[in-house]
Amino acid sequence: MAATRTIRQNCSPNAEGTQARQAAFFVAALCFSGGLALTGKFGFDFTTHKWIARLQIALYAIGVEAAAQKGFTLKEVSADKAYLSGENLLTTLRHKAIPYIPFKINSKAQSDYGPKSTLWTRMLDFYNDHREEFLTHYHKRSNVETTFHMIKAKFGQKLRSKTLTAQINEALCKVLCHNLCVVIQSVQELGIETDFSSEEAA
Repeated sequence: MAATRTIRQNCSPNAEGTQARQAAFFVAALCFSGGLALTGKFGFDFTTHKWIARLQIALYAIGVEAAAQKGFTLKEVSADKAYLSGENLLTTLRHKAIPYIPFKINSKAQSDYGPKSTLWTRMLDFYNDHREEFLTHYHKRSNVETTFHMIKAKFGQKLRSKTLTAQINEALCKVLCHNLCVVIQSVQELGIETDFSSEEAA
């Protein structure tokens, strides 16, 4: 996870903007920084309350559903312990993918929540009995974290566009530029031949 950041937000009843906009701010900040501490105007530390953890868990399900709706074929989904919940495991399985989310030290088998308990217990047994195999799948997420780091290091971690559509396009441009840099590096250092003029390449 990223280093914890403190973001100060005016949370008084007369704060500019609606509660929905403030909630959107919290969600966006949480998505962007990974780990954060939200401190209100009156010194209210949101990290001491369970709703931040619940929000982070909910973001996982939203992401899985969004990926499936975009037409991606899901086979595996890796996430850290912060996203561990029976509902998230079940959401992943509904899309015919295997959830690789490490269990916490105090995680125990469950039996009171129907299909969620069954899946939870089976994945817990797999995690405990086949730890090396589980972690082999889980650590594929390291490739994603490395890519994020490379993009932020080379092209900056801030989006300067104002509108949502422009921000999405700006982020996609950064990804495209990153891919071009990787291709150039592969050509120069590994001697890989490229041909972008042929029909097959297109």
